[in-house]
Amino acid sequence: MSQVHIEVSLLGRRFAVGCPQEEQESLVAAVALLEQRMLTVRDVGRVVEVDKIAIIAALNLTHDYLKLMREYEADTSGLEIEQIQRKIEAMNETIDQAMLEQNRLF
Repeated sequence: MSQVHIEVSLLGRRFAVGCPQEEQESLVAAVALLEQRMLTVRDVGRVVEVDKIAIIAALNLTHDYLKLMREYEADTSGLEIEQIQRKIEAMNETIDQAMLEQNRLF
């Protein structure tokens, strides 16, 4: 994994950031998203200090991320329950078949 160093800009401030070469595109997208969120915070609120704008934008992004993770986990656990229900139904069918065969014998 080779590292690349890119220069990014957030609200006019320049930063040198290093990342693995294969993640460069993702990092650039993350910077664009963060800057968009920072611009929204700046334009909507009364906050003018760049550091505070960055913190509020980061908190908003983190909140969105955690919310999506909870939704994903809820969706995933629902699939697990469905899989368990299908297995129980299959086991019940197997038991029913075995009982029918048992009843035929006696």
